[in-house]
Amino acid sequence: VTDGTLPELRGWSDLDEEAARRHVLAGGSIFVSGLPGTAKSTTVRSWVQELDKRVFLCGPTHVSSRNLTVGDNQGMTLQRFWNRYLKHGSVPQGAVIVIDECSQVGTRTWHQLAPLAGYAQLIVLGNPEDQLGSVADSWKDVPLEAQDISESQLLRSLCGYTRLRLTIGRRSCQALWNLYSSFSTIGCNYCLPLSEMVAMVPKRPAYGDVNRNKPRPAKGHHRNGGGPEAPRREASGDLI
Repeated sequence: VTDGTLPELRGWSDLDEEAARRHVLAGGSIFVSGLPGTAKSTTVRSWVQELDKRVFLCGPTHVSSRNLTVGDNQGMTLQRFWNRYLKHGSVPQGAVIVIDECSQVGTRTWHQLAPLAGYAQLIVLGNPEDQLGSVADSWKDVPLEAQDISESQLLRSLCGYTRLRLTIGRRSCQALWNLYSSFSTIGCNYCLPLSEMVAMVPKRPAYGDVNRNKPRPAKGHHRNGGGPEAPRREASGDLI
C-alpha cells in the first residue's frame, strides 16, 4: 500500500479446469488446491508446457521442487529463488513463478514474494486446509502458530483472487483415495464421522497388496520348486 488506502477485500473466484487453463495461458495468476491424488502437479506441469515464457519452478523443500521439474527446466527451492533471482531484481516482468506445497512456506518468505503481485504471474498449489504448516514459523523473531493460509488476503492477492479446486481422485487405487479423502476437512464427497472412519480401516487392503487372496505355499515348500531336501545350487559364473 503506497497511497494510504487499504487493499480491496475479495473472496475467491472459482474456475473449472478448462477455464483455469485458459486463464493461465492468458497470463493470469491462480491458486490450485486439492487433496493429494487430485493431479495438482500434473495439471500445472501441463500448463507450463504450453507457456512460452520464463518459468521458475519452486518449492519450500528440495523434494517439492524436484516434483515440479518439466523437461530441462529443473525445480529449485524458494530459498535459492530468493538468493539467486528475487533479491537481485533478476526476475523478468511477466515471468511465471510456480510454488508447490504452499502450506509449508513460511511467513517471511510470503512477504518476500508479496512484491511480485501484479508484476509476475504466480501459480500456487497445495492443500493448506489439511497439510502440515511451516516448521518453526516466525515473524520478527516472534513465533507464529501454523494456520491455514488458503483464505489469507496475501495469498488471494498474489493469485489474482482466482482459484481452481480439484476434487476428483485420479490415482490408481480408488479404495485408498476414498479412505484418505474421508479424513479431509474441506468437504469432499467422502466425509464420514470418526467412528465410521475407524471401522473402515481394517476393511481396506494395503495399497498394492495383490497377493492377499492367493493360497500360501504348503509348509516346507520352497519357491525354487524343490522340497526341504532339494539340493543347494552351487555357485557358478551365472548370476542367480
